[in-house]
Amino acid sequence: MSALTLTPQLARRIAHLATFCALALAAWPMAAAAQSVLAPTNATALAGNEDESAIAVNPNNRLQIAVMTNGIVGDAGLPLSFSSDGGSTWTRTVFATGTSADGGPAACCDPTLAWDAFGNLFVGYLQRNPRTIELFVTTDLGATWTNLGPVDTGAAGTLDQPTVVAGAGAVWVTWRDDSNGISARGRLVTGAGAFGAWGAEQDVSTTGNFGDVAIGPLGQVMVVYQTPTGNQGPSNIIVHTDADGLGAGGFGAGVTVTSTNVGGFDYLPAQPGRSVDAEAGLAWDRSGGPRNGRVYLVYTDENPPESHDFDVLVRWSDNNGATWSAPVRVNDDAGTNSQMLPKIAIDQSNGDVAVSWYDARNDTGGGPSATDLDGTANNDVTLFASWSTDGGATWAANVAIADAPTSGYAAATGGQQLGDYTGLAFQSGVFYPAWADNSNSTGDNPAGAGSTLDVYTTAVFVRNQLPTVSVASATGDEGAAIALAGVASDPDGDPLTYSWAVAAAPGSTAGAVCAVVSGGTTLAPSIRCSDNGTYTAKLQASGDPAGPVTGTATVTVGNIAPTVTTAALTLATIDEGQSNAFSATFSDPGWNDTYTGSIDWGFGAAQAVTPVVTTQGSPGHPDAGTLGATHTYMDNGVFTVTGGVTDDDGGSDALATTVTVRNVAPTAAIDKTNATLVNGVYTIFSTAGSPVPFSGRSTDPGSDDLTLTWNWDDGPPAPDVTVVSLHAPPGADPTPSPTGLARDVTDSRLHVFADACLYGVGFASADDDGGSASDLISVIAVGRFTETRSMGYWKNEVTGPRNHTDAGIQCLLRIVGFMSKVFDERRDASTAAAARAVMSTAGTSRASDLLDTQLIAAWLNFADGRVALADLVDTDRDKVGDTTFAALVAGAEAVRLDPNATREQLLYQKTRLDNFNNSKM
Repeated sequence: MSALTLTPQLARRIAHLATFCALALAAWPMAAAAQSVLAPTNATALAGNEDESAIAVNPNNRLQIAVMTNGIVGDAGLPLSFSSDGGSTWTRTVFATGTSADGGPAACCDPTLAWDAFGNLFVGYLQRNPRTIELFVTTDLGATWTNLGPVDTGAAGTLDQPTVVAGAGAVWVTWRDDSNGISARGRLVTGAGAFGAWGAEQDVSTTGNFGDVAIGPLGQVMVVYQTPTGNQGPSNIIVHTDADGLGAGGFGAGVTVTSTNVGGFDYLPAQPGRSVDAEAGLAWDRSGGPRNGRVYLVYTDENPPESHDFDVLVRWSDNNGATWSAPVRVNDDAGTNSQMLPKIAIDQSNGDVAVSWYDARNDTGGGPSATDLDGTANNDVTLFASWSTDGGATWAANVAIADAPTSGYAAATGGQQLGDYTGLAFQSGVFYPAWADNSNSTGDNPAGAGSTLDVYTTAVFVRNQLPTVSVASATGDEGAAIALAGVASDPDGDPLTYSWAVAAAPGSTAGAVCAVVSGGTTLAPSIRCSDNGTYTAKLQASGDPAGPVTGTATVTVGNIAPTVTTAALTLATIDEGQSNAFSATFSDPGWNDTYTGSIDWGFGAAQAVTPVVTTQGSPGHPDAGTLGATHTYMDNGVFTVTGGVTDDDGGSDALATTVTVRNVAPTAAIDKTNATLVNGVYTIFSTAGSPVPFSGRSTDPGSDDLTLTWNWDDGPPAPDVTVVSLHAPPGADPTPSPTGLARDVTDSRLHVFADACLYGVGFASADDDGGSASDLISVIAVGRFTETRSMGYWKNEVTGPRNHTDAGIQCLLRIVGFMSKVFDERRDASTAAAARAVMSTAGTSRASDLLDTQLIAAWLNFADGRVALADLVDTDRDKVGDTTFAALVAGAEAVRLDPNATREQLLYQKTRLDNFNNSKM
């Protein structure tokens, strides 16, 4: 379980308490220690100086506070601030401007406040011109006002320092009157806004000033003052008691309680211009407790005289001031620095007593520093306080109430410096000091630090016991519900409310958070965290008067790996060289994770892929995302494809599927740029014995090794040329090899065909997986003869070869059969015998047969190289070429193949061919 954790305001005070408790244990009887001191707040926050503050707390609601101070230049009113939340926030007004709705005559100075159990807030002050003591009352926090004054009037410059006190059914005011002595006056109070008439003014003394007044439990009244007041001491502190209060008895003779070396104008380093007095103050116990009726007196003494070693002393009387106890020193410092301007207050709910004062104990010189603002010792003061829960016999270790020292001597404070007094109220276990401060520890002094004065206040809790709060450490996984358990109790029984906050430890991943998903106002909430790591769970218990208290514990959150939920390929079967897309989905309960991904395509190193979060997670809803990429397989095979996701904490998951890649056969194509389309067949024309260029191209979408071959069709070996094209030389392509580039290979060759003939040249390509393709092109290599021959010549050649071999004649006839649409489709001329039959016309007169004898002779002339297709030939025996050979044979074959051709037309074509064959061109 964790230890108690205080709020920042409480933790700020622990150092004060620890230091002074150590001193007290060593040399001082110690009363009950304070449970908490809240941070000061600025009750005025005005430009210029505010000092000489008064403070009052509503006995029926300690959260209602009023603070009134000097401060408006030119007698233009007094700052009056109200708080309804114990001093956290303030409504700031200016009272008694002379023209404001409150109706108060223009105020000079010397504010005083008192709040009674009927809810009457009494506001008193001094009017300068004419000189009067004014008193007003409100029951609604200043919304409306009733004028109860003036309490007294006097000559200019005579009346001074009024003080109002209320309780036991009365309100009393004391002041220094125009007789240069102390006066007092009381009035019956019967309810909220209900008052009797003023009693007669009582001139208590003819000397003295700087007094105070208190009301006892039976309505008795006591005043105190200091006399003489015109020097730096010594001086006497005298009390007078009116035993029957508002009755006719009046104040009795003065009782000198003590002498003091602090005069009415005693100059200190902390108040070098304004000076200080002993600032005697009274507090009378009306609590009904064990010390009911005890009256307390606070004052300062200086020993030795003019040493500036002022101490705060308290005495008490249990017999209406007839006799007094020995002094008890309240300040517990061991040094000789000054303590000044004390104020005393009593908690009428239980009889506890508190004292506050300015203290220079920490200013030992050597500055500038946090405790010595100007390098001079004993002139920078901090407000301190102590309290007693045993009737003043012992006092708690002194506590620094202010957060930083104040320099009342600063030029900006003017001649008023820190003024003549401070304020203190005590109610329901909490006391509230009010003091002038220019430290700007609250950060809202308009002039900043070390300049003009604002009035601060705070709350000090005396008997309150803080709640205890603890939290159990917890563990769980990111995204999952994690149960927290807290324990809280308040020894005083204060009802508590709860709130939780969970924060990532310093150095955690940005965005690491935990959300309270249920039970956030209970001691057993549930949280979900966006990321693994270490978190601090803080339980805050509110409801104690001193403010919230927290407890913390560590929450350790583990990582959960992402889950790949689906994996798929666009196609289960593809061809090599084809792309395929892989996609996967994943989820992760830790919605603050970032992700890396990979796809193993079934070979080689995995491909790095960045996952995409498509749905940002939240408490109870995991991150959802996708992973995908496209890959082209360059070889056939069966591959396992695995997609994996890894979070930024190393957790990972993967899912696999398979793809079948089929082999694709290569292509094989012979370049036909220089070929002629003959009867639908690409054909290259050349002359026997001349080189012929060839180019073959093979492509393969895969990354296969290719074997290229050429077959010239002119005899063994077969194939005539073999070329192996490696994908990645020098080694053969492994199986499988799904990476690489598609193949595109061209092989160029020159070949000489020795004999005139028709050749079928073949080009083939085979890949290393058994796929293959081929291409063919026809080559006509014609003979090398130059003069045309007649049909009779060719009849003799096919009958009994004279100039051509049998093989030669057969090759020529192959050319004829390839080029002609008549031979061998209409008439067989595929062999020498068949050709001889064509050219034998004995016994026939058919015009088509006669035409065929000349047509085959013409084609044999072409095959033997005696004429080219584009050559101009003589068809009318005029020894001049009149048409191309190609046109001649095309025209003749068109008529020959026309079933409607006439004899005359056939014979005409026969004559033209005969003329060509016998032209010997």
